[in-house]
Amino acid sequence: MLPVPAARATATAPPQLSDRSALFVGTAATVIGLVFLVMVGFVFRKGIARVYQRAVKTAAEVVPTVAVVAPGRLIRESAIDEVLSNVRLNELSSKNVHQQMVSYARGTMEMSSLVALAMGARPKEVEEKKRAAEVAETSARTVYQQKAVYLEGMVDLLALAARASGASATDINSTMSAVRTADIGTDTVHQQCANYCDGGLHLTAMIARSEGSSAAEVSAIISEAGIDDINAKNVYQQIVGRLTGLVKMLAVTAKARGTSAARVESVMSEMRMADISADTIFQQEVTRLAAALKLLGLVATAN
Repeated sequence: MLPVPAARATATAPPQLSDRSALFVGTAATVIGLVFLVMVGFVFRKGIARVYQRAVKTAAEVVPTVAVVAPGRLIRESAIDEVLSNVRLNELSSKNVHQQMVSYARGTMEMSSLVALAMGARPKEVEEKKRAAEVAETSARTVYQQKAVYLEGMVDLLALAARASGASATDINSTMSAVRTADIGTDTVHQQCANYCDGGLHLTAMIARSEGSSAAEVSAIISEAGIDDINAKNVYQQIVGRLTGLVKMLAVTAKARGTSAARVESVMSEMRMADISADTIFQQEVTRLAAALKLLGLVATAN
């Protein structure tokens, strides 16, 4: 009897899905997964929201909120030279020291506008402040009123610069409020000018701190200006004392912005030399406005 042959083992391959079936199954799985996630999110939405809020709060505590500083505009030397040239031309046509003061006061306002732009102030706001000063100047009846208009314009533009530099909005508003309040109580245009010089000093101090000047250095200048103010015998000496503080504050600001100490000292030395030949308090005021004008240019270019 012949042996029965062993059954040959055959391996049967599992059935293969067609490409269309595979695509259908994959899509269905994805849809089911998304539906599941949506259902989980809906059921636990309150818990998820609490976790998210806790995470945000923790992040805020770890990374404190800081003021957003607008990127500044590059101010070219040609823009600075244009302002300086206009001041020199006006000075040549000035008939007395008071007209010289008006020329320099206008120059400091123009240069303050470049500082504001360099810090990142909006060009439209800067132009609005300059235009307001020009309109106010048309109704000025004396050179003293003209000077007051331009010094006020300087303050308004320095406020824009301080804000753009990242200084505290509370501090800026407090200073501007103090300037406006003091303005109401002034009896003369000279007191107005002294008030604006004081406002400019404090706003520049904010810019100096924002740009990296030490708190001790800034406080020392403010204190020294305060002592000069106490010792002043009249409003004209007050103006000179406050302008002196402004010049010193601009000097430390320029250095904090990257200007070489040699360039800053050159301006300060020039002011001191001019002071020696000054015969009146008004000429001293001119020397300080001239120094402020040049230092504002150095702050604007950071060079």
